[in-house]
Amino acid sequence: MPDVDLKPCPFCGSEARFTCWINPYKDRYGVTCISDDCGVSIFAGLTKEEAAKRWNRRAGRMQGISKLVRAGFEALGAGKKALHGADRR
Repeated sequence: MPDVDLKPCPFCGSEARFTCWINPYKDRYGVTCISDDCGVSIFAGLTKEEAAKRWNRRAGRMQGISKLVRAGFEALGAGKKALHGADRR
């Protein structure tokens, strides 16, 4: 099976990885964002190629929304870091 590239998460920009659900009939693949702050996951298809195709598809209107959500995650992360830094003092 050839290597299949995944685009970054459309919501937070983090890397993504394949997941596999094993069952007696047919393995099924999905894609999950690796960020603990995001963790979006999709069930995508019967093959890695099908899962990648669905994950990598980006709707035009979603790109603007994704930028807003990404900015929100960045602000949340900055707030968490500040909060945890204050706890250590």
